[in-house]
Amino acid sequence: MFTIWLEKDVLTPYEMALATAKYLDVSDHQLFAVTRDTFEEVAQRPLKGGLNISKAIGELEYKPMSFEEGLKKTLEL
Repeated sequence: MFTIWLEKDVLTPYEMALATAKYLDVSDHQLFAVTRDTFEEVAQRPLKGGLNISKAIGELEYKPMSFEEGLKKTLEL
């Protein structure tokens, strides 16, 4: 089982798509939320997943950025 460490930054793919559309100032009218039941997959997927990054933060002094910061850094025009 994985642990979510940046709980404030836990986003669904839909929320990430909305944030990206907003950042790029494009319409989000064709985006819609789905559930895992929307897709037929053989493997069962957890409702929530993530990684425990506490060791990287503590021992490597890793400072993760928020999704919004990463979006700006990635899509900076």
